[in-house]
This record gives sequence, structure tokens and C-alpha cells, in this order.
Amino acid sequence: MNDLTSSTIIVGQFGRPHGIRGWINVNSYTSDPTALFQFESLSSNSNFFDIFSFQEYTEHGSGFIARVKDVDSREKAEEWKNKYIYVSDKEMPSLGLEEYYWYQLLGLTVQTKLNKDNQILGKVVSIIETGSNDVLVVQGDDNSIDLRERSIPCSKEFLVDVNLDDAIITVAWDPSF
Repeated sequence: MNDLTSSTIIVGQFGRPHGIRGWINVNSYTSDPTALFQFESLSSNSNFFDIFSFQEYTEHGSGFIARVKDVDSREKAEEWKNKYIYVSDKEMPSLGLEEYYWYQLLGLTVQTKLNKDNQILGKVVSIIETGSNDVLVVQGDDNSIDLRERSIPCSKEFLVDVNLDDAIITVAWDPSF
């Protein structure tokens, strides 16, 4: 990966080795768990120095076991134990209009325009998947109106605008909640 403007995203993590032929447990963090195995270039570090690809995989329990190309023994598989699996953001599938990956929203400043004035509520520190709609967990900081943590649903009722260039999410949210 030579594109210096690209960033990396954690899409999974290796577990412990499985058997003696190089298989290793893998946890996928992608919404479609098998999508992890479709990426062409993966890395075991965020700088993309250790590029690898999966040779094969199969479902195993609540996750997967897989073989990394050129890893053919338990000893070699042991070297991958607990390492995160990274992909370049350039390899992520394109999304539709007004759709965002969670990694794009984490760390953004959240402001409310409910009272016509822009009031900063804090930064997105995590996102909760609830089934009906995701929920932004917004933590107040020194630049916000208070230090409270808020949970704001990602629904059209509350989400007014997401501006990735300015790193701001605008919501219609009563700051007293």
C-alpha cells in the first residue's frame, strides 16, 4: 500500500491456533462476517508492512478458522495470535448517499441546532447497534456545553447533517436530555 492518504480500519482479530496445520481462530468485525475473507490485501499492523491474504476459511463455533497463505504449522500460526486484522479504507465497499461507516463517525464533534444556536454536545466515542437504528454515544468534553454522556439515535428525526470534511455531526437534540 503506497497511498499515503489512505488510512486503515480494523476489520477482525486473530485468536489462538487451531490444530497443527496452520489454522487459526478468526473473529470478524464486519457486518457481514464473511466479508473479511473477500478483501484482497490485509495487514497485521496499521502501517501495512505485513500484507497477507487468507488461503481458506470455514465457520467454526461462533466465528471462523482460517489459514493465512504460507502459514502451514501451529508454530507459524502462533505468531498471528491476538493480532488485529487491518484493511485499507480504499478497499471498503462504496456506500449509498447518507450512509457512513462507523469508523468515519467516531471522534466527530456533535452539535445541536435545536435552539437555533450551535451548541456542542461532545464527541462520538462509540456507536451501539440496536437493530432498529444505531445510537451515537456522545461524550461531553472541555469544548462542549457540559461533560455529560448522551445517547442519540441515528434516525432522520434526530440526525440533521453529517459533514465528514468539517468533522461535525448536527443533530436535533434537546441538550437537557
